[in-house]
Amino acid sequence: VRTDEPQDVDGEPREKLIGRSNTGRLLAVALFIWVPSEDEGAEEMGFIRIISARRATPAEVALYNAPP
Repeated sequence: VRTDEPQDVDGEPREKLIGRSNTGRLLAVALFIWVPSEDEGAEEMGFIRIISARRATPAEVALYNAPP
């Protein structure tokens, strides 16, 4: 679940997502997704950099469990 619109921090677009880990814990994760532009060439691969991950707060759990 995306919690809000992506934010720009120091010129880097960041997203905050809520989801389950492979062990079933509900986590809030802040991350940066980089996808190369056409100018950078097709040989470049994109990447995801996790900035932080923590257990979801009660408000985030409610948001995750809310109907779409």
